[in-house]
Amino acid sequence: MAVQDDLNRVGEVFGELVQNNRLNAECRVYNKEMTDIVNAYKSQRANWDNQPDVTENAFPSATQSLWYSHYLNKRRLRNLGIETRCEKMGMTTYPPEENQRLYIRYEHDGRNLICKIVEPLRYRKVYYQNGRQIGRDGSEGRDCEYYVIRSQAVTGRCICPKCGYEDTIENLVDGCDYCHTKFHIQDFDGKVSSIYMPNDNKRSRDNNPFKKFNTVLYIIVVLIAFPILISIPILGIPLIFLGLIIFLSVYLTRAGKLNMKEGAGRSRETVAKIRKVDPLFSAEYLIGNLTNKLESIYYADRMEDIGAFTYCDISPYIARNRNVFGFNLLECVLMDYTQDDRSQTLEVQAAVQLLALTERGMGKGEEKIRLRLAKSPTAKTSAVNDIAVYTCQSCGASVSLLNGGHCEYCGGRMDMFRYDWVITGFGQV
Repeated sequence: MAVQDDLNRVGEVFGELVQNNRLNAECRVYNKEMTDIVNAYKSQRANWDNQPDVTENAFPSATQSLWYSHYLNKRRLRNLGIETRCEKMGMTTYPPEENQRLYIRYEHDGRNLICKIVEPLRYRKVYYQNGRQIGRDGSEGRDCEYYVIRSQAVTGRCICPKCGYEDTIENLVDGCDYCHTKFHIQDFDGKVSSIYMPNDNKRSRDNNPFKKFNTVLYIIVVLIAFPILISIPILGIPLIFLGLIIFLSVYLTRAGKLNMKEGAGRSRETVAKIRKVDPLFSAEYLIGNLTNKLESIYYADRMEDIGAFTYCDISPYIARNRNVFGFNLLECVLMDYTQDDRSQTLEVQAAVQLLALTERGMGKGEEKIRLRLAKSPTAKTSAVNDIAVYTCQSCGASVSLLNGGHCEYCGGRMDMFRYDWVITGFGQV
């Protein structure tokens, strides 16, 4: 009876979805299915960290773009003679255990069902070189967002990811009746497409030591000057109030401008611009997908490794980062958005934390980068379906990022610009 109740609830949820294009997080059947996909990805990630070999089929629960960033990372580790060991990987339980934070949300962009799962991430990974531990990385409760994508219509039927034709999975696996693209049955399984660990923008700015020093310096000056000024009967108290007003006006105005210029306030303005063109735009999903691309850039050995989504020459930057083997996105601000008949353009500023091999072992560093992203004006959603993107538009054959997005049959180049944001500008701030 409980199973039938859940199935009835699925029908009710999809009925709501048809009306308002959103799925309700009370859908227990899909919640269980999606958390199982996330757990499968976590297990595959732990196995990947614990094995020295690079294998193409190590992440069946991840999309090609997410798997590719892991592939380049593993290749970089091997080139540097570094091995890893996953000592801890916390799994997701559903239904949630007592006091467990777990947030699940569904959206639909017209073709794809997108599930967002937010939970505290608990994992620990250790790095070794020549049998000696050189460092470790991990998280003991930082919130992590997992995005799962699936080719599925609002009716629950499967969708051909290339042309959008709806049909049962049995009819699609032997080829789409309209565009004749061939699929494997696993192409229609839900997959983890991106992972994002958002940083607290305000907190990171407030931790700026120079900003703290300015405040402390002002307090010291006030404490020294207060006894002197208070002894002046006419000008003392007015001067104290005037100094306080000047400090607050400068400090608060500067903080406000900084928030609008570099922080969450600026991102909110930019997201509002994008949603006038694309109402289903998700900043979190975009940032998670961009993380895959940035990670691949830092692990690339040559431009051909990232040629599918990087439309600018950053060869000197690649040469600079040959010792980098760890990447974490600390902050990502959407600075501005414009659109014309030729493209949509998005300016992004990001702060990243890097792990790199040094003479002493593992070193940590941070840097800020500025990116320009672009995509076709007809690409109206931020969701990217790997089957649609990684299919040759000339002959329909599958295209792999391993060969730079070129078709091994006809030689055609994958045009990711038609479906997804590509990087057209990249540099340090």
